[in-house]
Amino acid sequence: MKILIVAAMELEIAPFEQLVNNKELGGPDDHIEILYTGVGIMEATYALASRLSTHKPDLAIQAGIGGSFHSIHPPGSIFAILDDAVGDMGVVEGGSLKNIVDMGFASPDKFPYSGGLLHNKYPDLLEMSGLKAVKGITVNEITTDPKKNQLIAEKYTPVIESMEGAPFHYVCLEKGVPFLQIRSVSNFVGERDMKNWDLVGAVRILNDTLTQLVQIFTDTPTP
Repeated sequence: MKILIVAAMELEIAPFEQLVNNKELGGPDDHIEILYTGVGIMEATYALASRLSTHKPDLAIQAGIGGSFHSIHPPGSIFAILDDAVGDMGVVEGGSLKNIVDMGFASPDKFPYSGGLLHNKYPDLLEMSGLKAVKGITVNEITTDPKKNQLIAEKYTPVIESMEGAPFHYVCLEKGVPFLQIRSVSNFVGERDMKNWDLVGAVRILNDTLTQLVQIFTDTPTP
């Protein structure tokens, strides 16, 4: 199996990368490649589209950290993302957030969209992950304003926020590559005091889960 692991930054999956470099994952016929896209929607879109235009893996997994919208999903939680969308593209009008579908600029079901969302259409992969599948939202600007937080929450009812999830779904759907996005929670949305983040815990559970998933998908015995 050819698996492409996608992350924004090396710090998110450095322990996993060490296992790959030490050839502790995958069998002789498996190929595990890591792509660091950089932070944000534009960089993620360009890097992934460029990579998939020349080489098409059997599976792409995006692994990253993100912010939680809900107190019931604290730092250290981890999820698979079922649906994603760009949460801050559109206009605030009449006290509500309107996206480009609401504004009449796009059809909600024009591929790769489904109901205005970028839907993971691979239920077997989501089930194999063993993770709770939730809705994510992708933003250009990390949400710190409570009013903006509320507008996004009311519009999309997301569980977790990232800066690269939607382009990952978009490009994989366009290229016909089976995919899975996993996100661990490092902080609550709106909390910018990193003293209150659990970055270490989020990275730990992200790497442990990513390693387990690759073992499942490559049928590799646990080291």
